[in-house]
Amino acid sequence: RTCTVGARLFDGDVNTTVTICCRQPPVEVCPKGEVCIDDATCPGILTDGTGQIDPRRPPKSCILDSYTSQYGICCDPSPPVPQHCGVRNPEGIAVSGYKLIDRIQNPSLLPANEARFAEFPWQAMIYRDLGPVKPGHKTEAQFVCGATLIGVRHLLTAAHCVKNYTVHELEVRLGEWEINNQVEPLAYVDHRPSEIVLHPEYKSGPEFNDIAVIVLNRPVVRDHHINTACLPDNPADVYAGRRCIATGWGKDAFFGNYQHVMKKVDVPIVSHAECQRMLRNTRLGNYFRLHYNFLCAGGEINKDACTGDGGGPLVCARADGRYVLAGVTSWGIGCGQAEVPGVYAKVTSYLEWIHEIMSRPAVGNKPTIPSQVKPQTLPLPPPAAAAQIRSTEGASKFKLHTTNDSGKH
Repeated sequence: RTCTVGARLFDGDVNTTVTICCRQPPVEVCPKGEVCIDDATCPGILTDGTGQIDPRRPPKSCILDSYTSQYGICCDPSPPVPQHCGVRNPEGIAVSGYKLIDRIQNPSLLPANEARFAEFPWQAMIYRDLGPVKPGHKTEAQFVCGATLIGVRHLLTAAHCVKNYTVHELEVRLGEWEINNQVEPLAYVDHRPSEIVLHPEYKSGPEFNDIAVIVLNRPVVRDHHINTACLPDNPADVYAGRRCIATGWGKDAFFGNYQHVMKKVDVPIVSHAECQRMLRNTRLGNYFRLHYNFLCAGGEINKDACTGDGGGPLVCARADGRYVLAGVTSWGIGCGQAEVPGVYAKVTSYLEWIHEIMSRPAVGNKPTIPSQVKPQTLPLPPPAAAAQIRSTEGASKFKLHTTNDSGKH
């Protein structure tokens, strides 16, 4: 407020000159990037004491409600970019200065299984850059698999997704939400891998140790829509009795369609013994033995990961509300069948191997190679019949279009 001298009050027929406090004149329009809101709801205002000891410039006043003459403050409502792992945005994010499409603005218009923009900022996409179809045309790309950002230069995916590719054939996209559309308020970012490291004991067919690390050629810059999932702290955690979340752009049914908007599904964790029992009731047969480095989730009708979700995350909430990467989507028998769980590579089984790769110094481009670290494993017989891996391999090709730059602007 400011102090104004000479304000004149009329009390009957007496003119009185007094000194009164008046609020600074409000602005009609807030500066670009800010909106007029109640000061109690502005992020960063009077939350941690910062600025209360030393003077600072007060925010601009603005007219919040012209009918009641209620004042607000000009505020950038965007929350600070998280600098730690596992921060989910269950309602998406609000970015000042952008008008999002209706279904982002109004959650009631969203399908129940549709992720909000930036809800799962660790979800990544692996794709092949096919170049322009014709000279002068837009670059065309082919979707390959999902992946999970676990560090500023590292992602986890399924080994079956990347086993047949070199670093020169693939790109990684972060911050994507709706493929083939420009509605997002923040741009996706494309990165090239410098190294693809398959687990040294990955076995195609039964998909034992179906996990791989992708090393990027440059560090990722965290943003509201790009951040890491936490790795498990406890190697013994099996997440028994928990409901966790799988995400991706995979098919909505085994004979269904790939999705243009990222989808999510909550699924119950199934114990190893119960999962093996259920899978023996499928075409895998009574002699099927589930490798102990697999984690199972699902078994509820129409709730499952599916073809195209391979390599993507299965995340579980920790006690502090942040999300930890429990599994890497691997394979299943069909999709979304009752009493038939989906199967994931169990991340806790590979923590030592993952941390060893993440601790290596940055290197130049390398081909697809196995790691030299070999955790002890127990060889098991392959399944009686092949299960479906959950990459796009062998399926109709799902294509996305890109421009020749690194993101949406």
